[in-house]
Amino acid sequence: MSAFTKIVDPATVQATPKRFDLTASEPQRRTIAQRLDLLDLPVFTARLALCREAGADILRLEGEIEAAVVQRCVATLEPVESAVAHGFVERYGTEPEGPADEIVVQADEDADLDRLPPGGLDIAEIAVQHLSLALDPYPRAPGAEPGWSGAGEGEPEGPFAKLKVLKGGKG
Repeated sequence: MSAFTKIVDPATVQATPKRFDLTASEPQRRTIAQRLDLLDLPVFTARLALCREAGADILRLEGEIEAAVVQRCVATLEPVESAVAHGFVERYGTEPEGPADEIVVQADEDADLDRLPPGGLDIAEIAVQHLSLALDPYPRAPGAEPGWSGAGEGEPEGPFAKLKVLKGGKG
């Protein structure tokens, strides 16, 4: 398997944004497609900017991902092609002071910080995670039935109608 990775050492990040243009190779796209249960991933790119926020030990990653994906239709299992365009912002800070088992609740803007990983920030992995979040969870092929009620011919439709039948027709 070919890993799609780009690790950045947090110590090298400056206040001026550093730009990264990442394009997954064919072996990397196959690996990502398998991981995300996609039939195919013909295109996957990420445009990222990483900087250190002024006066803070906080890293800010802004990104835009674009992908062409082929998923399986949830109704017919046919291939469904779609385009994904997704923007995101992530913020990373050092571990808060205090014991590891202590829960720290913050009411300020730093409450949305993720912890910096010890080996560096894998910005390619973050892009893949955002691709997984941007995928259609219920892809449907053109012409696929909008839903399946489970009702047979002549049977009532809907969960309450089915419950009524199960209760002996009494409502």
